[in-house]
Amino acid sequence: MEARIEKIKQQLQSKGYKLTPQREATVRVLLENEEDHLSAEDVFMLVKDKAPEIGLATVYRTLELLSELLTSEERPAKPEKKRDKPKKKKVKKAA
Repeated sequence: MEARIEKIKQQLQSKGYKLTPQREATVRVLLENEEDHLSAEDVFMLVKDKAPEIGLATVYRTLELLSELLTSEERPAKPEKKRDKPKKKKVKKAA
């Protein structure tokens, strides 16, 4: 987990952001629960246990920042789907 946090820290720094204690607490909760589908409120409640001073708005901003970061850095580009031309159906003429 520490290596992943360090990677996120470097990505944030490359975009001019810092990994603040609040952001780190949010990242840790996300990594600890990555198999779960958590809402922002779920993340907030779990982060609040680790960082009682954190606010819901901070969690929302951190989630948005991480989403933007992952969109540009980690998510693989989707290959363009090659669209085939629709095939024309041959209609048999009645004899």
